[in-house]
Parts: sequence; C-alpha cells; structure tokens
Amino acid sequence: MSDTSHPLDIENPQVVGINKEPPHATLMPYLTEEQAIARDAKASPCRLDLNGPWRFHLAHNPSEVPPGFWDAGYDTSPWDEIEVPGNWQLQGHDVPIYVNVRNLCGGPPPKVREDFNPTGCYVREFRIPEEWIGRGRSSTSLASSPPSTSG
Repeated sequence: MSDTSHPLDIENPQVVGINKEPPHATLMPYLTEEQAIARDAKASPCRLDLNGPWRFHLAHNPSEVPPGFWDAGYDTSPWDEIEVPGNWQLQGHDVPIYVNVRNLCGGPPPKVREDFNPTGCYVREFRIPEEWIGRGRSSTSLASSPPSTSG
C-alpha cells in the first residue's frame, strides 16, 4: 500500500506531468515561405512521422514496469509489436473496458488499485535525419503523450 504522507505520483493531484514540456501552441516549422503558405504539415521536411510499429509491453500495474526500459540498449526483442496510433486492447493485449459510472480505480479518488492498473510501455527507435543536424532544437510531439525534446 502507498504511504498517505507520501502519495504515489499517480495518486497525487499536484503531479500533472513528469519530464514534460510546458504547454504551447502546436506549430509546424517549414523551410520556405511557399511551404508555410501551403500549410501541409505532413509534407513538411521538418516532420518525421513516427506512426507505425512500436515495441510494446503490458505491465499489470506501474510497479511491474520493467526498470530502465526507456534506456538506449534495453532489449525489447521479446516484446510484441503494436501499431501506433492504436489501442492495445484492440491489438490483443488486455480487454476493452466499457464503463458508464462504475469506478475501476479501486477507491475514492485519487486512490488507484495497486493489484490491477494496466500500464503500457512503448519503445520506438528512430534516427534524426542528417539534414536536421545543426538546425537547432528538435521536438517530438506524440499525439496524446507528453513531448520529449533534445537540444
């Protein structure tokens, strides 16, 4: 059980993000004025599409997340692949959850169940295109996930 004097991050309403960039407008850079006027984000040479197969591991709860899986060199070869964007429940992991009013979290908010709280771990390796090197800061924006950045 979690110590109520030091709640788990997932149970702490004051924790709204970890390693998260501040909110900002979604903007797409372009290399030329013509590209910017066309406003075709998918055609921008400054965009790298990460949709597609990702390595995936489903942990039954956050305490079962493999430590260090986010580190370079971690062996994800035994993991399955799923399509991102996608829903892991519809790709053979866990079962879809359909609820109307029942609280699945296991207690009054912000308490969460410790025995069952499915947690997805995703890994995708990619390379920054050579032509991006030296251009300055790059940022990844993953639809509904917090962005990560490199400088």
